[in-house]
Order: sequence, then C-alpha cells, then structure tokens
Amino acid sequence: MPPHVSSPRNRCGAPQQCGAPQFHSRMKLRQAAGLVLAGSAAATGLALLGAYTHARHYVVRHRKIVLGEAHPCTPGTYYNCATAAARAPVREPIPAEPHIPTGSHRVRIVHFSDFHLRAGNKKLLRFIESLADVQPDMLVFTGDLICQNEAIEPLLRALEPYRGCPGFYVYGSNDYYQPRIKNPAAYLFRNSNEAPRARAQLPLSTHMLTDGLDHLGFINLNNSRAQISVQGITIDAVGVDDPHMNRDRYPERTASLNDSLSAHSSATLYIGLTHAPYTRILNCMSSDGCSMIFAGHTHGGQICLPGYRAIVTNCDLPPHYASGLFPWPENPKNPTQLENLAEPGNPKKLGNPQKPGNSENSVEPISWVNISAGLGTAPFFPFRTWCPPEACILDVML
Repeated sequence: MPPHVSSPRNRCGAPQQCGAPQFHSRMKLRQAAGLVLAGSAAATGLALLGAYTHARHYVVRHRKIVLGEAHPCTPGTYYNCATAAARAPVREPIPAEPHIPTGSHRVRIVHFSDFHLRAGNKKLLRFIESLADVQPDMLVFTGDLICQNEAIEPLLRALEPYRGCPGFYVYGSNDYYQPRIKNPAAYLFRNSNEAPRARAQLPLSTHMLTDGLDHLGFINLNNSRAQISVQGITIDAVGVDDPHMNRDRYPERTASLNDSLSAHSSATLYIGLTHAPYTRILNCMSSDGCSMIFAGHTHGGQICLPGYRAIVTNCDLPPHYASGLFPWPENPKNPTQLENLAEPGNPKKLGNPQKPGNSENSVEPISWVNISAGLGTAPFFPFRTWCPPEACILDVML
C-alpha cells in the first residue's frame, strides 16, 4: 500500500484548501482594480467639475487698436501695421496704455457672442447686464444668442441697460433652431454642418428675438448694410447671415458707402459682422475694405490644451485662429496664398508671423479680425478647458 499522505493544514490545524492562495491573489487583484477604477472615476469627476466651473468663470478681454497710419509699437498695443502682427491671436487683457495720436477719435465697442442662453442661467444674465458699466459707444452681437425660446425674454431684460446704445447683430444657427445632442468627439473629425441630419431641426421663435432687439435700437445686419453716427464718427457696417448654414448672401455696396469711403475721412470706421469666420467671408469683407471684422462661433476651441491651444474651430480656419485679435490676410500682397487656406497638411498658407521691427517683411494688414471665444458653451456639453468664456471690449482709435 502506498504511504499515507496527510493533507496540508492551516495554523488552526484544519485542512487547507489547495486553491486558497490563488483565491486570495484574485481578491487582491480585484481590490486593486476597484481602487484604480474608483480613483479614475474621482479624477474624472473632479476634472468635469473643474471644466464645468471654468465654463462659468466669465472674463473680459480689453484690447486697444489704432487704425490709420502706422505708429511705433508699444508692448500690449495693437496698431494697423505689420510690425504688430502675431501669428498667435491675442489672449490676455492689455495693460499698457497706447500712444494716442493728437486729434484721434475713440470708439469703445463691446463684442458679445455665443451666449447659447438658457432661461435659468442667471449668472450669465447678470454678467451681460453688468458690462453696461463700461459705457460702450457701440455693441456688436455675432450670433448664437439663445438656444431655447424661454431665453428670449430674460435676454432682452438683461440688455435693457443698453437701450439707446447703437448696436448691430447677426445670427447663428442656434438663433434659428434648437440644438441637438451631439457626440463632442465628432468635432475632431468634421465640422458640425458636415454631419448627416437624422431628423428635422426644431425651429425657434427667431422673429420674437428680432423684434426685441430692434425695439432696443439694435440694427439687424443679416445679409444687410447700415450706416450710423457714433460720437461724431461715421460707422459703416456690413453683415451676413450664418455662413455655417450657408445662409450668407454678401450685400452689394451702397452709394452712401462709396461716398463715405471715398472721402477718406479719419472719422470713418467700416466694420463687418459674421457669426462663423469662414475664410470666404473674411476674404470678402477684407477685400470690401472693412477695417475691422467681428466673429464668433468657434467658442475659442472650447476644449483646449494648456496654453490656450485650440484643437478645433468648427469651420475652415486653422485652430491657432480660434479666438483673439489678428490681421487678415496676413500677406495681402499675395492674396493667392489664401486659396485652400484650410487644406490639410499645408499650414504655410498663412505665412510666417512678422517680428516687430522687421521692416523688410512687414506688410500692412487690410483688416483686423476679432474672434470672440463667446460666453456660452454647446448646450449639451457645458464644459471648457483652458478657454474661459469671454466678452471683448475694444477701444478703437481713429
């Protein structure tokens, strides 16, 4: 007979199960995996909370620019000369006070864009109302002001302090239709207007918004032109309806505009408004002689990398033009460079940034473009990273 082999026993003398060590190992692995998942969930939650809070930390960008003859560049000052041109758009407030030529006229413009307002967003409504304290000479609104009908009345009440202040507005897609749930990752691969539409869009009461803005004294510039006088300065303005929806129809010049521009008066400002800053619109407005162009739509990229580096613009502009103040075109002596501007793998279309004092390569820009990162977010993705919501104050010297 074979010798008796006793079973292994634990410390208490009881027979030990042969699979116990493997069982305990699996338990430890499960516990470790659970801790990793819990930590990841907590980190994700904190990141989302931070991004959600960041999307409600409203800031004001204060920019100053002198139009007309070129002047020596000063740190933090933007002039109508190529030595002040920079490839990266301006992101920070301007602390320096520029040298203002004798006899210059100042127009303070407040640029609002992309509220995507919901009726319950009281903090945003208070912020909009509070900027009346900066005493603007003119307002510009570059679309996507609402995203639901219930937001129209609260918005008009918040804009009541600006009654009597001249202003212009154009619309974006969310002023016409309610937004739909979208996969945010889809923006990495295509613009939102290129996605197939599975169902009909629900229209908003745009006529009520238009009536309210007109009643406050603001001028509808959707595919239209207008001329006003502000502080003794003639303001000629042109605007287009949302290019992102192919609603843009660039209006022809009027006789009054031709007379105004031909006078070459230092007290004349020609501006353009568009919601989405597609290159075809920027090119039209720049070729038409606009000194300044205002746009929104991009949200500054909304989800950016550290250092305000945008990933997408949701249009055909390169990401480094997602927001800020920059000249357009960057090399007007060779306008053919603007063809196929957003061609993949061909970033050199925009040329190289000009360095201050480099007179050999300096080219006077035709227009200055101010793209606002906006004050809202995509309604179903209320997050921002390294891209706070903003309103812009521009002191334009003529």
